[in-house]
Amino acid sequence: MRLLKDARTLFIAEPRSFSWEVRIALHHRLAIGDINATSVANTLGLHEHTLRRRLQIENTSFRKLLEQVRQTTACHYLAGTTIPIKEIATALGYHSTDAFDHAFKRWVGCRPLQWRKSELSP
Repeated sequence: MRLLKDARTLFIAEPRSFSWEVRIALHHRLAIGDINATSVANTLGLHEHTLRRRLQIENTSFRKLLEQVRQTTACHYLAGTTIPIKEIATALGYHSTDAFDHAFKRWVGCRPLQWRKSELSP
């Protein structure tokens, strides 16, 4: 219990990086289905060029952060819900299930359905 309290305290006290703010904005934009650099920059009150420049300073990019958010969200949906894979793909902004399958396999080494089954098996 003490470790959990300490972890929460550190999380609250941890300075927020710009990348962290972009990830939060990506989660919000993902929920409304508008996940491009311009809309995320607007959410943060910035121009797209400024967004990209600030991410470059942190040695990352909009594309990398979008992939991270998509991956963690996909894993959350696959392990914690029974939402069909086609709906997850659409929610993550993929135009086809094949595109989502390809991306997911690149991230974790197997297709979403295989990963879901492995996460749900005892």
